[in-house]
Amino acid sequence: MSDPGQESRIRESDRDPRHENRIREWSFALFLAGVVAVTPPLLMVFDRPAMLFGLPLLYIYLFALWGVLIALAGRIASYGRRGPDEHGG
Repeated sequence: MSDPGQESRIRESDRDPRHENRIREWSFALFLAGVVAVTPPLLMVFDRPAMLFGLPLLYIYLFALWGVLIALAGRIASYGRRGPDEHGG
């Protein structure tokens, strides 16, 4: 019987450092994009009395931004778990 923990340790030691750097870079870029997206000058663009589907435009922007950031973070995390070979990279 093989130890499942041993397999994950082997995979971690065989990882390409360029792959891990790419994941860090994308994570940092996503963080910066999220920070820029919630800066006051950009928020003021959506802080209008306009309504969409009966909701203020600012609320729709914030919830859409939240969903996109979570989806992209999940995509980056799954790329980190599976490795570059399974993504063709």
